[in-house]
Amino acid sequence: MKAAPTPDNSPIASRTTDHARMVQRLFAGIVPRYDLMNTIMSMGFDRRWRRLTAETGHPHGARVLDLGTGTGELAAEMARHGAAEVVGLDFAWPMLAVASARQPRRLAAEGVLTRLAWLAGDAQHLPFAGGAFDVAAAAFVLRNLADLDQGLREIRRVLRPGGQLLSLDMVAPSSRLFRLLYRPYFWGLMPAIGGLISRQPDAYRYLPRSIDGFLTADGLAERLLDAGFTRVTHRPLGLGSVALHQATSPEA
Repeated sequence: MKAAPTPDNSPIASRTTDHARMVQRLFAGIVPRYDLMNTIMSMGFDRRWRRLTAETGHPHGARVLDLGTGTGELAAEMARHGAAEVVGLDFAWPMLAVASARQPRRLAAEGVLTRLAWLAGDAQHLPFAGGAFDVAAAAFVLRNLADLDQGLREIRRVLRPGGQLLSLDMVAPSSRLFRLLYRPYFWGLMPAIGGLISRQPDAYRYLPRSIDGFLTADGLAERLLDAGFTRVTHRPLGLGSVALHQATSPEA
């Protein structure tokens, strides 16, 4: 299912805050160079991290929601790891246009027969019934939510009892030394490269601000517990600048 454009008077737009509209605009503007910049910024590790996320989730036979799916790379990894159905949701419809055109073709060529759907929607107001999914996955999404707690409550609502949340995201490094070392890259070099390649410098000036304003890995784990999730664990990646969190929706 291809996603349709979401005009300014759509239900999605009417519910978004100024922050969400700003993020929506920035991500819609970097679609042509989005995957290339992810690879450059992560030094090629982003694909490995998505694959690790899918392996951690063991989605074989599961119905999976990929929040903030972007161009559908994590959704495709979930499909490759045996998900029965994957729904990719994003509020930047140009991203969904790429995902819906690219991923079904790639997966079909690989012989992967997972059912795929692409839907324009807001992660803080999910258009699904309670308990609709076995797994909810999000790659580099949670730190962009205007209201993290609202987003976590919605994710928990649409997960079945015992379902799992997988979050792969950049986090504020807990090491003061590492923060001093990485700041010149994230605040200087990366915005310059991102602006040059994407021709959207605002998007890559926003990225370091989003990380600085986000939580440490331990802090995000605490917020997951506060939202009612159980069995919360996290694994550091990228020298501690990225974390993979796994959390379970409470059993009924």
